[in-house]
Amino acid sequence: MDYQKQVVAMALACSCLLPASASAASADVFADVGKIAVAEQVLSKLHLPGIGKSAPQDKAARKARREEKRMQAQLEKAYRKYDFEQVQAWARENDSEAMCIVAYAYQTGQQVGQDKEQAALWQGKAARANAALAKLYASPAYTKKKLPLARLYAMAGRRAHQGQVVPQSYGAAVRWSQLGAHEGDTAALAYIGSAYYTGRGLPRDEKKAVEYFEKAPHEPLSVSLLADAYKNGRGVQKNPEKGEAYATFLRMAQDKMDNRVKKGVSPWVSDYR
Repeated sequence: MDYQKQVVAMALACSCLLPASASAASADVFADVGKIAVAEQVLSKLHLPGIGKSAPQDKAARKARREEKRMQAQLEKAYRKYDFEQVQAWARENDSEAMCIVAYAYQTGQQVGQDKEQAALWQGKAARANAALAKLYASPAYTKKKLPLARLYAMAGRRAHQGQVVPQSYGAAVRWSQLGAHEGDTAALAYIGSAYYTGRGLPRDEKKAVEYFEKAPHEPLSVSLLADAYKNGRGVQKNPEKGEAYATFLRMAQDKMDNRVKKGVSPWVSDYR
């Protein structure tokens, strides 16, 4: 196994966000939805210098930050409309993942008016195109709580990367993850960073990868690859001690995540937006 493959395997294993096979993806929906939520919630409550902590800001800096957030919110609103129109176009081209997302949008009233008939129409088309994927979207993990479309884009990207229920395609993984990243979804941002870091689906650019990881500091994938980056000086100045600090942080978070799963924590506990 070459170095790039080792990095990707290590990151995805540490993140525990994905089941190991297509059959597992159908049977263990919690791995597809709930573990992402649990991971974000657990990591956001742990603290390590350099992860998710901002330096003190003066009044001018805080004002600039508020303005930046306002502009980002406007951009995300514009992206949502444009991205969903793109998804609709892919659905009309018989993309099964896009069909499922369009059906979900009509079912939940996101970007379109809630319309049960249209939802059923697209669900039927999706089932004929990819029955296993349609079954996944019909599971309680997707129906019990309304997930934002940006999170669906992120999960679609992960499925394409792994080849779970859909054909494996790094190009498709990046395509879906970019839609989620446009809207600030942290799981999607972390994946785009990993694509830059490994050169799978995007031109290899380790500095740009680190920028994406820092935008999603509470994602296990980001933390795992930041540990590798600092230990090996990839995209950042080499700092083995800091790399080990990130790795230790991830191990602490993993223990907490495992304990929550063992205690039967419901996958619906986290607010996705």
